[in-house]
Amino acid sequence: MGKIRRYLLDMTEKNNWPVTFSIGVVTCRRHPCNIDQFLKAADDLMYSVKKSGKNMTRYKDLDA
Repeated sequence: MGKIRRYLLDMTEKNNWPVTFSIGVVTCRRHPCNIDQFLKAADDLMYSVKKSGKNMTRYKDLDA
């Protein structure tokens, strides 16, 4: 589990907030990276996490 996600989950538990995190992480190593494609890929990943049970992180490399 990533440090940021662990920190967020610790904060929600500490404050008794009923929250989970569905996160899409996208990398792009080539320049220029199309920002619209980049944001759409991250958004699509996040929604795929929500549809498959929530509270997870998915990754995609646009260069692959």
